[in-house]
Amino acid sequence: MPLTTPEKNLHAAVPPALLARAQEAAQQEHISIDELVSDAMERRLNRREFEEVLAFGKRHAKARGLKTSDVEGAIAAARAEPKERGR
Repeated sequence: MPLTTPEKNLHAAVPPALLARAQEAAQQEHISIDELVSDAMERRLNRREFEEVLAFGKRHAKARGLKTSDVEGAIAAARAEPKERGR
């Protein structure tokens, strides 16, 4: 992901040992520390969004009384539904 000019510089307190590891990782990957931090932030936020979607699915499966073993059948039924309506 190409970096754009930041709207605002970020100042964060980072333990020296973590900063040293981050600098070493960035150097090994031939990227800037800014790119490393941006990537880490994006991955963390994406993981959080995924976990929210997963929790939503679990809540709705539980409300419908679905178990893990029912998932494949429920997906197949949902996919077949539009076909039955002629779509």
